[in-house]
Amino acid sequence: MKKVEIYRIGLCYASVCADSEMSGDEVADAVNKLSPTGISSRWDISEDKEFNDKTPMPSPCNEKQDRTHWLLEC
Repeated sequence: MKKVEIYRIGLCYASVCADSEMSGDEVADAVNKLSPTGISSRWDISEDKEFNDKTPMPSPCNEKQDRTHWLLEC
């Protein structure tokens, strides 16, 4: 079973940790099911190339080798 964990969420951005085998579309779909935006736009993978701390986006999880961090926006 593929799993996504939202570790930070705000009004326009969300950061998630997901199974590495998941595509960006799968990650976005899972986040939209877990935490819908409540507005007309949905969560989508950000076009940003880095997180705020300059870590590449997406990036390997620093705690679990089989997980990847993604940035989403709405």
